[in-house]
Amino acid sequence: MCESSSSRLLIIALDGATWDLLDGWIAEGRLPNLARLIAGGISAPLESTIPPITPVAWLTFATSRNPACHGIFDFFRPIRQRYTDLIPATTDSNQHSTLWGILSQRKRHVGVVNVPMTFPPEPVNGFLIPGVPTPACTDPAYPPGLLDELRQHGWDLTRDAALAQGSFDEMLRYLQDLVRTRTEATCHLLAHRPWDFFMVHFLETDQVQHTFWRFLEKADNPFRDAILRLYQEVDRGIGQILDAAGSVPVVLMSDHGMGPTHYHVNLNNWLVQGGFMQWRRRPATALRRLGYRLGLNPTTLYNLLPQELMHRLTLGDLRTGVAQIPTEHVGHRSSLTQRLARWLSRGLFLTFNDIDWSRTVAYSTGTTEAGLIYLNVSGREPAGTVAWGKEYQRVREQLAERLMNFADPWTHRPLVERVYRREELYHGPHITAAPDIIVIYRYGEYDHKKGTVFLSTRPVEPVRDANATHRLHGIFALHAPGVARSGERLEPVHIQDIAPTVLHLMGEAVPRELEGQVWEAGLTDAYRVTHPVQISDEPLIGPTAGKELSSSDLEAVLERLHGLGYIA
Repeated sequence: MCESSSSRLLIIALDGATWDLLDGWIAEGRLPNLARLIAGGISAPLESTIPPITPVAWLTFATSRNPACHGIFDFFRPIRQRYTDLIPATTDSNQHSTLWGILSQRKRHVGVVNVPMTFPPEPVNGFLIPGVPTPACTDPAYPPGLLDELRQHGWDLTRDAALAQGSFDEMLRYLQDLVRTRTEATCHLLAHRPWDFFMVHFLETDQVQHTFWRFLEKADNPFRDAILRLYQEVDRGIGQILDAAGSVPVVLMSDHGMGPTHYHVNLNNWLVQGGFMQWRRRPATALRRLGYRLGLNPTTLYNLLPQELMHRLTLGDLRTGVAQIPTEHVGHRSSLTQRLARWLSRGLFLTFNDIDWSRTVAYSTGTTEAGLIYLNVSGREPAGTVAWGKEYQRVREQLAERLMNFADPWTHRPLVERVYRREELYHGPHITAAPDIIVIYRYGEYDHKKGTVFLSTRPVEPVRDANATHRLHGIFALHAPGVARSGERLEPVHIQDIAPTVLHLMGEAVPRELEGQVWEAGLTDAYRVTHPVQISDEPLIGPTAGKELSSSDLEAVLERLHGLGYIA
């Protein structure tokens, strides 16, 4: 680690990491490498994007711009011409320079490993191995041939957490093996490739929490310490990476936090009950509605499964989110059980195909923890019923008022913390692609069920085994003796501010067009005096992707996202 100021810098990214877990384990001496990194530096909560979800947060970090500038609001984009369809969001909407793109433009050597939302990879002055969602194609990295070089050493970096299968024990071992593989490859690249900026990302911390959080409070469960065991593997890897990198400033960060969820919210059921969505008047829909009332719905059937089968066959396989994926992109590599469950769900369960859009005012779709509501707007949606202008504003205000009075039927508490109109959160050329309303839930224990249309007849469902969902606050730490303050926990740093801060620490001027600011609160007074922030009006060159996604690429991306639990 760093003993003096340096123009090089290393970022270690732990997806979904939270101080709620790390602080206790560090205090107990269970994560020694993280402990020495944090003890010698400054730390803070990281304030993520709204919604706090992987693709939105990491692209906001990379570009230092809000989602309406880079165009990503979710893992998927709704196809407005077809209510029932979603397609994977890719970086083709982003025309803004990334942190590594800016450094490449300035002839600095960069290395980027496994960062989400970097496929297709942009040509950089160095190398880029993209992270999720990346199809398992032959050579997805830049430059071509890099992955083959790593495979010759036994490191296959095309494997990721989306491919984890089997029992809980098998999945944990697989995630630990991924951490070891990426650590070894990272140390090799640090030693054998020129670099000024290096970033490595571990998705496994996110996935282990999503899967094993349910066991944290169960003293007699053999997987109670599964999350800790994965973090201990990461901690060993961090020690090796720090040794390989040498004396450079180190940034430790996540994209969002994590915490338990106890209830699933289905806004579409709430919209139906409030009269904002209307069912089609046809026999097939009437029969499905009757079946739901009698208990023939995904939630009831899923809750009948034994726990181990629940792990192998997720609620996503029984829910109807698959109806939202265009048929030409539905993959064929899922297990026979999963395909059978999805086939049955299309005939048995209610979907958007059962909605009468000519009488519907609003609908909800997406894969985020926040509730995303779209108005059925005339001229935008194919059967729009809400006119732009005064009627649009009136309906939004009506929905916002009703949502703030939305009470949890199980606890009788109001469950909505805040209702945002899209212009309150976002500004930029892609704001027209943003949801019209963004709903944030209270208490951190509610999760908008991802990719779901109708799980049951109820707007709120208790979770059978409380698991983890994303939280707004993640982790941030900066270890740079003589540069960063030491041993303090400061107020939150916004994820948008990290790229400008990295540029400043590397001795680079900060482009004026970036929206984030240098996080000077974490720097020593002496460093701030001798290193004032320099602002540049240099025109930035937007990313030029190496390839476009083919239909087979899109199918492979969908399979990856299904494996990660974001779609059915």
